Amino acid sequence: MTHPGCNTNYWFDETFLDEIERIVIWVKRQTEHILVVVVQIADKFDEGLRALNLGSRYSGSTSGSIEWVFALVEPLAQEIRDQLVREVGPSQRVPEILAGVNDDSTFNAIALPSPIGGYIIAVNYGALILLHDLVHRLFCLPEFFPWVGDPSKEDRNRQFHPTCNDALVYMRKVIADPRGARPRERRRELAAVALIPLAVMFLVAHEFRHIIGGHLDWLKTHYGKVSISEILGIEGDPHDGLALQALEMDADEFAMYYTLMRALQIASRPEEDVSPSYRGIITTPLQALQAVLACALVMIGTFFRPPGPPEEWRTYSHPPSGVRHGMNVLGADGALQSLGQEDLRATTTANQEWLALNARFTLSHLAQRLGNTDRQEGLRLELGPRGQQHLLEIFQSWGRIRNEVSACASELLK
Repeated sequence: MTHPGCNTNYWFDETFLDEIERIVIWVKRQTEHILVVVVQIADKFDEGLRALNLGSRYSGSTSGSIEWVFALVEPLAQEIRDQLVREVGPSQRVPEILAGVNDDSTFNAIALPSPIGGYIIAVNYGALILLHDLVHRLFCLPEFFPWVGDPSKEDRNRQFHPTCNDALVYMRKVIADPRGARPRERRRELAAVALIPLAVMFLVAHEFRHIIGGHLDWLKTHYGKVSISEILGIEGDPHDGLALQALEMDADEFAMYYTLMRALQIASRPEEDVSPSYRGIITTPLQALQAVLACALVMIGTFFRPPGPPEEWRTYSHPPSGVRHGMNVLGADGALQSLGQEDLRATTTANQEWLALNARFTLSHLAQRLGNTDRQEGLRLELGPRGQQHLLEIFQSWGRIRNEVSACASELLK
């Protein structure tokens, strides 16, 4: 598996974790200053959003503890773009990609061309609030990262707010019934904070792939569509839905590869060289893999849809949630091979017992821990043989369009 922007000579930058922690600390202390600076400079991201009727750059205030998460989106997107520029060299042109957080009320993340030039990656503020919430919910599970803190202090039967696709509705529910999603054990709560940058990276890398992978240009050529949204799709022939789901598979695979490289970097560094926030959390390649699969699970949860009947799956713009989990496991399998982690692969993604345990954990989290306990039967169907059959259909669709999409990606960089 090879992707543009995956040259490890550049990507394994020893300063990355220090830079992320610097961003987090600085943003937490100086959020107000950032907002002032954003207002003072020419904001092409905001201008593009307004021209596209996608709201504007989010500049509101939340509880104060979440602003640093919003500030991760832009530097992570810029990091990936800078990596690609270094790899392709001066002979090829990498388009400008503006990334940030918008204030539309729908949980969404979207990649599309900007009317003022370049491309935009916009992540709705509510989606990041939910992402922050879902990472904390994971650490409320005693079986998740059991080596961190004292998981016995967590309540296995704890219940949470059901998720929904509207930021305003979700926030009203939280305010009306503030059960919260903080782990009860302090070390596990701190670990959740440390994992959030990787979860945001997975989301941003996924949207980035829609641009540099040629997805947008291919869609424009075939459907006249110029954006890819985590919520909105295309209505039409069922095979159109399979093609869209194939693009989502490619974007998830790209995100899995990049985020796993970062997590493996964390695991490979001597403890004294790891920032205090990450110590004892990701210390082995297996833990790195589990962390990245958790990030993929958080993205599924952030844009979680009610399961529908199998006869409708081919019409969806995105894979059913249980099927998407299978995609991510296969993406992890390919990434482990590409990264030379054959021993780890043999005991995880190529091991049937491990795969079964991982699927059971996914079902538990997507149903119980997201608060959507009424969806278990639909999820079982998606995670079972019928879901595997649908995943094969997506692979077949990708085989039909892959060369055309790759040609669009090559043309983009000329």
